[in-house]
Amino acid sequence: MNLIKNKYFLIALLVLAAAFLFFKGKDLYERYFNSYKTDENGLIYKFLEGDEAKMPFNSEYKMLIRYALIGPAGDTIINSFAADTATEANYPDFGSNIILAALRKMTEHSLMEVLVETDSMKRQFGNNRGLKNYDQLMEMPNGRYAKFVIEVGEIMDAHEFEVFRNKKLIFRVTAEADAIDGYCDSLKQKYILSSENHFRYYKEVSTKNDTPRIGDKVSFNVEVTKFNGAPHMSTVMEGKKFVTTLGQANHPLRALQVLPLHTAYGETITYVVPSYLAYDAAGSYGVAPYEPLVIKIWDLTKIK
Repeated sequence: MNLIKNKYFLIALLVLAAAFLFFKGKDLYERYFNSYKTDENGLIYKFLEGDEAKMPFNSEYKMLIRYALIGPAGDTIINSFAADTATEANYPDFGSNIILAALRKMTEHSLMEVLVETDSMKRQFGNNRGLKNYDQLMEMPNGRYAKFVIEVGEIMDAHEFEVFRNKKLIFRVTAEADAIDGYCDSLKQKYILSSENHFRYYKEVSTKNDTPRIGDKVSFNVEVTKFNGAPHMSTVMEGKKFVTTLGQANHPLRALQVLPLHTAYGETITYVVPSYLAYDAAGSYGVAPYEPLVIKIWDLTKIK
């Protein structure tokens, strides 16, 4: 009788062990049998390329990083590797979260995998409902491991970063100028280059009237579109003209402070403008970073 009881007890233990391994075996293998290290703060990581930094940098240095978050099922939740430029970040003075703690161990041209508990991720981002990948993050199963893949391309001191930023700016300005030229050359109308103001324009209706001055309060109709024809803003669709006092340096719609100064009352002009003049090189209001825009202005009127 004791033998039978022991046999059933052993079977029950085997069933429980099999169930545990079925649900947790992959995570246990990942953590303990796949070359991962665990540091004194609980960071679970391994280097795929490069070696651990022997001496940390400081926050005066800049890092170029790319990263991806892979869910427990192998699905990609976040992927900055698909971006055309790496993310610029200050080298962290301390690791207040998993990514920062990992970055402090990394050096140039290194690639690291970091395991992170899904429960921890969900707690950390639970109140950030504005995140693009919020639903995918919250749908990860509890009690599992997700995986961060982090790549550090370069670590630069202040001087090196200034050189890098200037080179990037020159490249972007040149690339935007080429894109604007290609777009305008594909059109039937002849768009004139204003080299002094860095935009091209076509006058559908021309007058010899005065142009507004800085400080003038004006109203006008405006239509903003992207190169692919996608509409971005239209006063006609909104049912009211745009009203502003011209020349406000910190106005978020920079182009609509500048372009009317080059538009005579009664004229209809379509401008093709680079990103720094359109909105902001960083992108805003649904416009991607470094995206040129087409802006049509008409029915310009001075408000007394």
